[in-house]
Amino acid sequence: MERLETEDRLDYKKLFTALVDTSKLICEHVGIFDGDYILDRDITINNSSGYGTRNEYYLLTPDEYIGYVKLARKNRQIGFFEARRLMKIEPDANETRPLQAGKVRSFEVVTLRETGMRGAHETEIVMKDGRAEVSRYGIRYHEGNDERVLDERAVCSEKAMLDILNRCRILSWNGFHGKHPKGVLDGIMFRFNATVNGGETIRADGSQNFPKKYYEFRDALYSVLHPDKGD
Repeated sequence: MERLETEDRLDYKKLFTALVDTSKLICEHVGIFDGDYILDRDITINNSSGYGTRNEYYLLTPDEYIGYVKLARKNRQIGFFEARRLMKIEPDANETRPLQAGKVRSFEVVTLRETGMRGAHETEIVMKDGRAEVSRYGIRYHEGNDERVLDERAVCSEKAMLDILNRCRILSWNGFHGKHPKGVLDGIMFRFNATVNGGETIRADGSQNFPKKYYEFRDALYSVLHPDKGD
């Protein structure tokens, strides 16, 4: 079982309740998120303002998933799972987005802008002299316009950057529009644009709602900018 390090509430399709432990105030659900089996552990906690909840998320292996199925059956909590476990979960019709096939073979420019309570910054990747140049800019508002101020810059090989783009499946991000989760008061807004493979465009955006492997992509760019800090 692999812990997902995220503070974001995942908007997955719930399949069934696996376990309710009233003594420890824990409720566990198993669902599907972008094709992966997810365990959502909903924990009631007591804090200074009263009772609240926190969510922990875990990726399940197929064997672990079957174990939760058996547990739910034993506890008579399987519910409507049996009729749906083999069904492919489709996005809503008005949210269907085209997925570009194949791999990123080349890129001209890739930009990722994030805006939050503490300001905005933009990371840009361009090809320069046969290498991928990664620049991180702070966004400043000046005389009615956004201005980019360079914070840091680094270079890596074209192959290394292509490996990152394909490992993070950025082609599948095209058309993603992440609606802000209900009940979340703040968060990060992002806008992603890329021109790849000689003219193909990729566009995605969202507010505290991100495409799969978004954090992996952001962490990979950080590693390029700070190679001395390691993984």
